[in-house]
Amino acid sequence: MPGHGRTASNGRWRIHDTARDLVALARALPIDAGALRLVGHSWGARAAAAFPAVGLAPARVVVIEPPVVSVEVMAEMTHDPIEHFYESYDEALAAIGGANPTWAYGDVASKAEALTQFDEQAAADVLLANGDWDGGLADLLDERAAAVDRWLIRGDPAAGGMVDDDAAARFSAALGDDHVITIARAPHSPHRTHPVETVAAILRALGVLPVPEHLSRSVHRGSQRGDAGR
Repeated sequence: MPGHGRTASNGRWRIHDTARDLVALARALPIDAGALRLVGHSWGARAAAAFPAVGLAPARVVVIEPPVVSVEVMAEMTHDPIEHFYESYDEALAAIGGANPTWAYGDVASKAEALTQFDEQAAADVLLANGDWDGGLADLLDERAAAVDRWLIRGDPAAGGMVDDDAAARFSAALGDDHVITIARAPHSPHRTHPVETVAAILRALGVLPVPEHLSRSVHRGSQRGDAGR
């Protein structure tokens, strides 16, 4: 993503610019577009949703917690006292570990490393210059995405998920209620706190393997948070 992994801003801050860059990567790899299954989280989910609109329609798109928030809320998030650029890895490690005591050490370490390698301005340009974030729903409803098998996996709004029940209902109306999966009590990054449930949800959405019953009980199809986990 622009501004991450020691990449500086390339002046391309629109979501569709990011999607076009990723489409170019996909086309450069030995991947059959007709068999491509695409999974993205957060900003990555928003970019994944735009693939069909910018010229590459995968067989399946799974968006995990694509933010559905106003640009004002997004602006508040950019002032997070923990998530900012750090000169020192050790300082970042202590800050992220202290703020997220339930994360696995590997997640804490990789997040800390990432925060020593990103361009704050480049990320802010993307987060704040694209208007209100709709979770990519408009792109998923683009006529060029009509043949794509489209899925939403979300966390729990009460635990920090960024797709609220009203937004989830809109996704259900567009994609089908059985194509919206809620992970009970999971935050915006469910893979960090609920890895088993998240993997079960991804496997279900990808349709590549049957999901064992004991894992299936951890996730719920549909848009209503009150039924999550049943």
